[in-house]
Amino acid sequence: MVNPAAAASLVVAGYPSPTIATVAHAFTVTAKDAYGNTDVNYTGTVHFTSSEYSAALPPDYAFVAGDGGTQTFSATMNLPVIHTLTATDTASSITGSQTGIVVTLLDTDNDGCADVYELGANHAAGGQRDPLNPWDFFDVAVPYSAIQTTAGKNKAINGADVLAVRNGTGHVAGDGVYNVQYDRTPSTASGEPWRSGPPNGAISGVDVLVARDSTGDSCM
Repeated sequence: MVNPAAAASLVVAGYPSPTIATVAHAFTVTAKDAYGNTDVNYTGTVHFTSSEYSAALPPDYAFVAGDGGTQTFSATMNLPVIHTLTATDTASSITGSQTGIVVTLLDTDNDGCADVYELGANHAAGGQRDPLNPWDFFDVAVPYSAIQTTAGKNKAINGADVLAVRNGTGHVAGDGVYNVQYDRTPSTASGEPWRSGPPNGAISGVDVLVARDSTGDSCM
């Protein structure tokens, strides 16, 4: 049996990455001695901070003997980007962080435009779209490819997307070169060409026009 020395660091671990913003997740804090052993006798008080200024973090926690040097907590990251979660002993300099926590926005239909943008009022910012319709944000892989890929997709619809769709014209489902991501049904909403629908099995000049009419829209 190893008798641990006094805690020399705190190990923060277990917060999932990547994860979706606004979703609470569990993580652990473990007191470790200088040799990497868990200090089962640790009874310090830890304070939580994060590089994500709006994160919902646990209140200060005083470890008790029954914790055995480790405890589970919950936190919520609200803003997308890469964040750090830190625990610090309030009475000493020992601390620890989990770094590189990748936080993204919820994109229910996985079309590259997050729900929060699609539900907005400005179509140029990705809005006036349906977060359950995977076909109403015409950002495609560039250049045209018969293989399903995300290369060149950048959360914005621009001339490169229009050119990729144009280069796919003439291809139909089953011909071995057709790629469904370049195919759309035009919007039926008057004056709202960005509300495109599901593919119809053929890439044509109509699809080029759909992409052209959405040029300039982005979800960034």
